Amino acid sequence: MPEPTTPKRPFRMPRLRLPRSLQGQLIASVWLGVAVVMVPFNYVSIRQEREKATLAVLAALRDQGEITQYIVNRWTGNINDLLQIMATMPAIRSLDRGEVLSIFERLQVLYPNRQWRLFDRAGRLIAGTGVERPVLPQQERETVAFQRAMAGRMASDVADQCLSEESCYLVSVPVYASGERPYTTPSIAPIGVLEAVVYLSDTAEDSGLKGQLEKIQFGEALNVSLLQTQAPLSMQNGQRTGTEVLMVNRDGHVVFPVTTINDAMSKLSPAALRSGPWGPFIKAADKPSQNGRFQTVAVDGLKFFTYTQSVDDDWSVVVVTDQNSSFEAIDNQMRQMLLKQLLLLALVTAVIVLVCRQVARPLRRAAATMQAFSAGDFDARIDSDREDDIGKLFSNINETGANLVRLMEEQAQHAVTDKQLETAAKIQQQFISNDKHSSGAVDIAADFDPAYEVGADWFDVIHTEQITYVVIADVCDKGIPSSLFMSVFRSLLRYSLTKQDLDEHQQDIQARLCATISHVNDYMAENHGLSAMFATIFIAGYRAGSGTLHYISAGHEQSLVLRADGALDRLNNSGPAVGVFAGARYEPFSTPYHPGDILFTYTDGLVDTRSEAGVSFGFDRLLELLAKVQPAACTPNELLTRVQAAAAAHRGNADQFDDLTVLIMKAGMPSEPAPPNSQVPSPPAAG
Repeated sequence: MPEPTTPKRPFRMPRLRLPRSLQGQLIASVWLGVAVVMVPFNYVSIRQEREKATLAVLAALRDQGEITQYIVNRWTGNINDLLQIMATMPAIRSLDRGEVLSIFERLQVLYPNRQWRLFDRAGRLIAGTGVERPVLPQQERETVAFQRAMAGRMASDVADQCLSEESCYLVSVPVYASGERPYTTPSIAPIGVLEAVVYLSDTAEDSGLKGQLEKIQFGEALNVSLLQTQAPLSMQNGQRTGTEVLMVNRDGHVVFPVTTINDAMSKLSPAALRSGPWGPFIKAADKPSQNGRFQTVAVDGLKFFTYTQSVDDDWSVVVVTDQNSSFEAIDNQMRQMLLKQLLLLALVTAVIVLVCRQVARPLRRAAATMQAFSAGDFDARIDSDREDDIGKLFSNINETGANLVRLMEEQAQHAVTDKQLETAAKIQQQFISNDKHSSGAVDIAADFDPAYEVGADWFDVIHTEQITYVVIADVCDKGIPSSLFMSVFRSLLRYSLTKQDLDEHQQDIQARLCATISHVNDYMAENHGLSAMFATIFIAGYRAGSGTLHYISAGHEQSLVLRADGALDRLNNSGPAVGVFAGARYEPFSTPYHPGDILFTYTDGLVDTRSEAGVSFGFDRLLELLAKVQPAACTPNELLTRVQAAAAAHRGNADQFDDLTVLIMKAGMPSEPAPPNSQVPSPPAAG
């Protein structure tokens, strides 16, 4: 048999835990909102700016490579042309040492960085400048440049030792005897070889590269200001920032034409160069392109931009700059922008703290007074001359305290008499109005029947502008303690529904319902959680003529809507009972609500009504009763009477052990809106 597999649990997004204080929630929301917006914005901005900087740097490298190629081609062409002209001079063709030396001395004035040599066909030195050691004919004959010239071809090469201890760039042409056919005729054997020599350390100055590229590097000739303009790049000296231009021949010899700090590199052998710190850049020139080629080279964890381009068959130019220097200006700008963003965020946070302190101060006073009520100090009062909604809240709390004091005084006076409970019942009746609740848009019938003299159920009807709010609730347990908490629940809920200084988004019915139920839940859970008192609440709002009923059912018995056509819909549950979990979330719902539709709400005292045999009235019996109702011909009062009679018949002679409350609202045709709260006067203790 296959092994049983454990079913996969559905993925659930982790809930974001916000601070419990209003100030903390606002600050956390602002910071989170800024992070959601600014982090992607900064990332995209940095990426775009780096891409722009990279393109600018690559363009600058290409400009340096192309101008270097042009200068080198012009320089080598100049040397080649000059040698070809000199090879036709009679003194050269006759190998006249004295005349040749005179010519070489005059050329030395014009080209101080060049050396000149004339050899016969045996490799013996006829005349030369800058010769620092004896010339061995056998060694000269073995050089590539000498052999190519004797074969009738012009040749150029880099020699490790050019009659001195220093490497040089060497160009040689064949010399033909006077009176014979021109030297360009390959069929006539040359009688000697004429050479021009430039030591590698002098090539930059002799070619003119040094002066031209310094202008380029410092932004005078081309717009390459993004390249490093401080210290030059010098890998062997540990200077890893800056820019350098290298001329690399096919054998791996290197010339540094721009700066002098790297001149010693020209004396190193190709093998030493490749194995040294410049090796990765030398290797980048192995496969140059006539159109140029960009590469990114990594050395010791640092990245460098390189551009390589072939100058001719023998030489390639390599331009190198470090990536960090290229991005330094961009990074500085991004750091400044981030610092400004953080400063702005700190300023906004400071403003939030100041505003929250002003807003939270009266709320803390109200909470402290309610806490005193919970601790049994019903003489606590709030001194205030405010006339705004906060002042109304303070007044309602003070009235609640006064009512509680009166209740406690009457309880003390009638501690062992029925008068005590009768007085408490009268006070509670102040919270639950028996006046007419209907308006032109709705017909409402409701009744509260406590199991004892005082109860924990309540209902409320509030008309504000064109909106009618209905509330039915059940505080846990029964008796005086529950009735006291009922007054607190009702005061907070009524205040939250009727306050005028709401945020713009809370003017919407669903938003107001959510804000109201969340405020009451958080306050009760945070301030009265130890009392373990909670309430199930069904609250609904209906705007006249809207055709929609909005509601929240916080752990309450399932409410019903009896449609005008006889259909019966069950309403959804929105969340847990109020006062249990701070921060609980409640989902608002809406349902169609047209003229003739009947909202039927109740507390658990209805379905839990017990017969003498202990059998509950039950939800199914309630559904059967409502299924027989003809909504078009039935008023809320008639339906209320019918339900109460059915419950009483089921109970018989059994005792009523729970509060029983029913509220029924039938939608009518919309009419002119009643003044706010005109149908329901606010009881003194409810607020």
